[in-house]
Amino acid sequence: MLRIILKYAHACLDFLEDFASDYENALLQTGFGNFQFLLITICGLIYMNTAMGVTIISFVLPSATCDFTMTSTDKGWLSASPMLGMLIGSYFWGCLADTKGRRVVLITTLLADGIFGILSSFAPIYIIFMLFRLVNGFNVAGTMSIIFPYLGEFQTTQHREKILCWMELYWTFGIILLPGIAWSLIPLKINIGSGIISYHSWNLFVALCAVPSILLGLWLFAFPESPKFLLEHGESEKALEVLTLIYVKNTGQSRSNYPNFCRLRVGNRSYSVLSHIYNWFGLHTNKFLATTMCSQIGNQVLFGFQFDGSRICNFGFLFRSKFF
Repeated sequence: MLRIILKYAHACLDFLEDFASDYENALLQTGFGNFQFLLITICGLIYMNTAMGVTIISFVLPSATCDFTMTSTDKGWLSASPMLGMLIGSYFWGCLADTKGRRVVLITTLLADGIFGILSSFAPIYIIFMLFRLVNGFNVAGTMSIIFPYLGEFQTTQHREKILCWMELYWTFGIILLPGIAWSLIPLKINIGSGIISYHSWNLFVALCAVPSILLGLWLFAFPESPKFLLEHGESEKALEVLTLIYVKNTGQSRSNYPNFCRLRVGNRSYSVLSHIYNWFGLHTNKFLATTMCSQIGNQVLFGFQFDGSRICNFGFLFRSKFF
């Protein structure tokens, strides 16, 4: 029995090695050029927009406190609501991205984040505004967690780690840009409406910060699905079509010049030994993520400050993305 198990494990490992080699070779033949630069640009802008979405509550809290007459407890819950949404959404969107695709999840979360962000700017009372921000956190978790695997699966081993590390610069740009926008908008004297329905400068700030999510979501329609995801789900023809498209954009040559990878293997992680190891680590990573995020939500409720929970979410999903 042990011999059979070892033989099965060896066969599965050989299969994964051949699949990785075939895919890496096919990706290597596409080159590195215009497509990767465009992809890095949009993924970086999405990550920058995510940084703004995570920290926006810190800038609207003083003004919103006056308009909603919030207590210290209310401010704590409002600060915690995006983190609670991220806690709920991270695993949900991660699983959906593994079954439906990275691109479709990114587009869905970006558009939903933008729409609910704009709606939250019109919230007339505290509880509605808090619920909208919870939904925003739910969607931001999907964007933040999937953008790294989506970008990484288009890169060869030579460039992957370097590009994913450079992505962190966009987070810093977002953190720098957001205070500038807040400084230019929130001090303005904007008072529209009266009574329960009113619109002030901080409402406009919230709405404008949501617009980039919609624009980026629409721009992402111009980009293809991850070829690695397509291969793992048995759609080898579509994967080769994407790889050919990348080759044409990078080299400017005809589609017919791209090598014919007729032996490009189709991955199936569910039947490999390594997949069980991957799933075990993923389970425990998600446990770590849940425990840590719960502790931070407690801090938000008790002390009412804004914590940068994105690094925690990225830890779990970057851990998963290492298993290309």
